[in-house]
Amino acid sequence: MKLNLQFCITTCTVITFGIITCTTPVFGQHLDTIIIDDGWNSHESTSTLNNIEANNNRHHNTTNIDLFILGSTKEYKNKNSKSRRFRGHFKGITLGYTTHLTNTPASANSEMLKLDWGNSFTLGLTLGQKSIPISSNNNFGLVVGLGLEYQRKQFEDSHTTITKNDKGILMPLPINSDYSVRRNTLKHLYLTIPVVFEIQDRGRFFISAGVIGAVSLHSKTKVVYDYGGRKKKQKQTDNFSSTPFKADATVRMGYGCIGVFCNYTFTNIFETDTPEDIHPLTIGMSLIF
Repeated sequence: MKLNLQFCITTCTVITFGIITCTTPVFGQHLDTIIIDDGWNSHESTSTLNNIEANNNRHHNTTNIDLFILGSTKEYKNKNSKSRRFRGHFKGITLGYTTHLTNTPASANSEMLKLDWGNSFTLGLTLGQKSIPISSNNNFGLVVGLGLEYQRKQFEDSHTTITKNDKGILMPLPINSDYSVRRNTLKHLYLTIPVVFEIQDRGRFFISAGVIGAVSLHSKTKVVYDYGGRKKKQKQTDNFSSTPFKADATVRMGYGCIGVFCNYTFTNIFETDTPEDIHPLTIGMSLIF
């Protein structure tokens, strides 16, 4: 009895160990790698299942690779498009020295319009801009803006300002020689609409060229002088036969938020019935927002 009991325990142990040993490789395999041979065309069945397994593995791996590549590409494109988004360099402030260039022979009228370049300036403020990319890599495009331009031109002859006669023609207006003149200026205020083409290098270094259209909003002369120990001012508001519209050719270049520019008014700033053919020239620097 004792021998039979020992024999049964040993037999059960061997059977259990054999079951575990035989089934462990099966449970350790992937479910779709189990091959069942029922004796019917076993070679073909094995090949078919192997092909299915290979296809599943290839599909699984390809899916992972595709997801990885697509995810990386999307991330790269988002980063790349953000870093290379075309943005113009026109919105901001400009400040430059201004002088008058003339295409007419020297005359009394043209002499009165000569400016003291060191004390004549133009201040521009571009309030908004629209950047339109043209090239596929976003390094070239069109920039359209809207802004204001203020000119303060100081006459070279401190004792001669300007006025209009009955025919609307500009004439010199002498200032009393007893006055100690501080400033003798002509001021203009324009609404500006720049339209320029710009090329960039990675969005930092830029060169642009185009046209700035402008509409005259206000103009006046102002003389500041001392007389009798008191400071006095003399103002005259008029259009002074100036054209209601003007157009400037502009060239700009810079890096980041700092640039330089040159504006040349290729239209005459005075009406055609006046003998003067005056074209302002402004050179200065810009601070870009």
